[in-house]
Amino acid sequence: MAVKRLIVVACYISTIIACSGPRQATSSTIGFVTLYNYLLNPQQTFKDDVSYAFIRNQNEFEKMFYMTKASPGTAVVPDFSSQSVVAIIFKPTQKVVSPYIQKAAIAGNELRIYYSIADTSAGRTYEQTPFVVATVPKSSSITVASFYKDGIKEKTITPGL
Repeated sequence: MAVKRLIVVACYISTIIACSGPRQATSSTIGFVTLYNYLLNPQQTFKDDVSYAFIRNQNEFEKMFYMTKASPGTAVVPDFSSQSVVAIIFKPTQKVVSPYIQKAAIAGNELRIYYSIADTSAGRTYEQTPFVVATVPKSSSITVASFYKDGIKEKTITPGL
């Protein structure tokens, strides 16, 4: 009888311990639209090798990017009433580097952006600043944005207001 009670108590404690561990929020994939036909404003400077941005308003977006002259009729213009913008910006280089976003997801209060880089050994005779910019659905519940390169978390930032 005492052995049965001991087994029941051990099972109960095991269940409590197993169910009380740290929980990871499950992520839900969301849509994103890569924005083409934009360039970085020349006044922008970035101190890191890779910089990340999460933009929630038109003024902040226009400080960082501008539409190319050839594209006003074809460029996707963000609608900040229902969208936010994410950007991944690399330091200037002569290498041919093309960052691209693979997936966007929301997990609890976190926006997760998964990206990779197509890096070739080709070079240019001039420097360029590789970047990728995309819209994601706006959500008031997001308090942080995390950027994952090839599935590994690189940085978490607090979005601009």
